[in-house]
Amino acid sequence: PLVKDTTDEIARRYAGGEDFGSLIAIFGSEAGADAGAELMFHPESENWAEAFRANVAALEKPGDITRPFVTNLGIHIVCYISDVPSGVHQLTEEEAEALKQAALEAKQMEMLSGYLAQWKGEYEIETHPELLR
Repeated sequence: PLVKDTTDEIARRYAGGEDFGSLIAIFGSEAGADAGAELMFHPESENWAEAFRANVAALEKPGDITRPFVTNLGIHIVCYISDVPSGVHQLTEEEAEALKQAALEAKQMEMLSGYLAQWKGEYEIETHPELLR
């Protein structure tokens, strides 16, 4: 009830043709995330609060918006922007670099673990955690 006037205004202005992203830039005030962030959603995902999953899964086509709903993170209005096309995803340079870095770090950790196991078998190792600061 405290935000009904605001949520009604958002719905009215969106129905009148205003861009959803622009409205969220004006009215959004999320503390834990970026207002207006584009998220990928799958109705079977367990990564969402039940109220979020139920409301978003009820959207039928791009352009639909939810009625305002509440989760432990606040009050939400979600817009169905588009479907993710099926098929091969062409990586951006940033995505490719992030994957390359993650693979390199995983391989380095794997090699380090192997070396540590080898050294533990070859040497008598003492640890002194009190010296680490």
